[in-house]
Amino acid sequence: MTLDKLKIAISDHLAGKTDRAEVSALDVIIAHARAENADVSPWIPLIIKLVETMDVTQTGFWPAIRQLVRKLDIQDQAVAGVIEKALTAPESQIESFDRYEGWRAFTDAGGYLTVKQVEALNELRDQRSPLWLDLALIAHRGDPMGFMAKLSRLVSEGRIKLSDIKPRLAELQSVFGQNLFLQEMQSLSEYFRDAEEAINFGNWIDNRIGTLIFSENLIHHSTIHPINFEALFAEAADFAFFSAPTPQPILQAAA
Repeated sequence: MTLDKLKIAISDHLAGKTDRAEVSALDVIIAHARAENADVSPWIPLIIKLVETMDVTQTGFWPAIRQLVRKLDIQDQAVAGVIEKALTAPESQIESFDRYEGWRAFTDAGGYLTVKQVEALNELRDQRSPLWLDLALIAHRGDPMGFMAKLSRLVSEGRIKLSDIKPRLAELQSVFGQNLFLQEMQSLSEYFRDAEEAINFGNWIDNRIGTLIFSENLIHHSTIHPINFEALFAEAADFAFFSAPTPQPILQAAA
């Protein structure tokens, strides 16, 4: 595979060019590479050059890069580093969904996503809150209370709905663990603005994990109490100080 051929395939993919079966040239290249089950190391410099030489602000560029990284199972710090450099360049004007896909490509390649990086993604948080929450979940591994503070705030602002939580149940169980999960879900139910949605949330949790906790403790939301987020975030910071693992830095850019 040459860089020029891969660039053409990426460009055609972004332009929506497909065959009669709606398969793009990029799809074919990836399928052949996976079928051959060959060493993926030759793809590493190609992906690095793609990010360094192509217009990373094109709509669809980062989903294509993530497709390459994920489907070819690229785990390389140089790839993660060049992706991070492109995403954090001050002049990069990247649409929020594409930026999300870029950061997912970064973590797929083995990059360490920090809380600070996620908190800087204000446009993604405002426009696509569930996707921002996915990144926050990755960044808060080992820090469940820090993640809970962000989740609670999004729910209280009406940015995260029950429909957003349902497909993320397994991830929530993973980040909180067995001991904290039910406790934090009970706490989360109090942040829903709508009483009916709060009750539906509790009933859904009970039904999914086989408990009667919410059913036996009906949730009343006749009054919405003000939320002290300063105290909530302070609690999360204290928890993180004592329990969060020490982050391991990655290469900031490709060699």
